[in-house]
Amino acid sequence: MGRVGTIAILSIITGLVVAALVWMRFQPSREVSGSTPNVSASRPFTGQEAAPSQRDLDALRSTLEEERTARLALTERVERLQTQLEGMQSTRQASRFGRDANRAAETSLQRLGATPDDNVTDPQAVARFYFDPDKLEEVGIHAAEADRLRESHDEMLMERLRLRHLSERGEIDEEEMSTEQAKIRDHYRTELGDEAYDLMLYAGSEPNRIGVADVMHTSPAQAAGLQPGDIILSYAGERLFAPFDLVRATIEVEPGGTVPLVVLREGEELQFSVPTGPLGVVITESKGEPRP
Repeated sequence: MGRVGTIAILSIITGLVVAALVWMRFQPSREVSGSTPNVSASRPFTGQEAAPSQRDLDALRSTLEEERTARLALTERVERLQTQLEGMQSTRQASRFGRDANRAAETSLQRLGATPDDNVTDPQAVARFYFDPDKLEEVGIHAAEADRLRESHDEMLMERLRLRHLSERGEIDEEEMSTEQAKIRDHYRTELGDEAYDLMLYAGSEPNRIGVADVMHTSPAQAAGLQPGDIILSYAGERLFAPFDLVRATIEVEPGGTVPLVVLREGEELQFSVPTGPLGVVITESKGEPRP
């Protein structure tokens, strides 16, 4: 309840109390003798009865003053409680954001094979927590190309940060955010090409594969021979890097017939033929080395 609503309710209560006191004060008295009413006591005031004394008026003023004082004290107490509540909410919100930030930092470190206890004060070591050019060197990528991929990765991260900023400010909802994230992925995939895009995700220790967590019974995936632990590499000839890619591919392909599906199982690539439409698999984000 807001401050204005609280004060309004207190004013109404005070008015009712005052009205009751006035009514009781000036209500003609009744004398009861057995079961026979005192008719004279029920007659309306005609001016012959004694008017209220100064003492009565002083008592009424004192009662009103006490009520006013009590109302002000109650209003002040409500304001203090409201202030304390707002402070507690702000503290909880700050604490939540702090926990989220710490959790995100720990996740980033663990994702790259580090723990929060590791010494990461070296600037070069910190840089490798979100993009490691050594990974690219290991697969034969020269330094100039690694720098280009690093630049694209940084730009992509900045676009994601701006998008997250808009979401936190309430300027876009979750659906709009998902749509914009997909646009960002598609933009850099188109700009770099599938092979370079895969390398960028790999060096940035970001998910670049789709893992099969489970296969539904009597599903097209089970009938085709997919198994939990498989890594889906392509669908209908299109390379896939994220669960969203597979969902979109199954929607965009023309219904009817079958399409090729390539998976990686224990280091070996296998090709299956699956009917178009939903596969019936539980998929997760996964990471893997770039394909040769």
